[in-house]
Amino acid sequence: MAKVPAFSLFTVTEKSLASLDAYISDLEQVGENFPIGMDMLVSLLARADRDYSKAMSLGPLDPRQQLPAAAWKIPVRRITSRYYYGWKIQRVARGVYRVYNDTREAWYIEYGIHTSPRRVIRPVRRRALTLTLKFADQTKAGERVWEMVFGPMRVGGSGRPRGVGMFSRNPRAVDFNA
Repeated sequence: MAKVPAFSLFTVTEKSLASLDAYISDLEQVGENFPIGMDMLVSLLARADRDYSKAMSLGPLDPRQQLPAAAWKIPVRRITSRYYYGWKIQRVARGVYRVYNDTREAWYIEYGIHTSPRRVIRPVRRRALTLTLKFADQTKAGERVWEMVFGPMRVGGSGRPRGVGMFSRNPRAVDFNA
């Protein structure tokens, strides 16, 4: 079982996701305040995502850059520790959170930009998101997350559900149900 690293007083666990899922199910039965429960779920998953990102940023402390073996690996070595402390969560809208790193070196680390010919991409954000979704998938809340991701974009609309696009009319398209 995956465990979210703890970097604050509040830690996201499978038990907290299960209790939040039960709370959202109760809100679903009542019909009121359902978006508030989903906002809480997304907030918890954003915290887990930030904690996974911090765990991958907590490499060996190397202020004088004397450890060449730790230079291009994950966890990222800490020269100034700004990259480690730079992880933030921003609420964009209800149910929409953004996990980002506001430090200058974050761009260079993520995209492998360096003056040397060796440009190694270290996808900390992508790996953290993958670990967060695997963690959420271990609980009932994971089913709710996948339902929201692949559900219809418009509630009660006549539009196509997500995943059905222009390629579904192609006669040579792959039939995944067969």
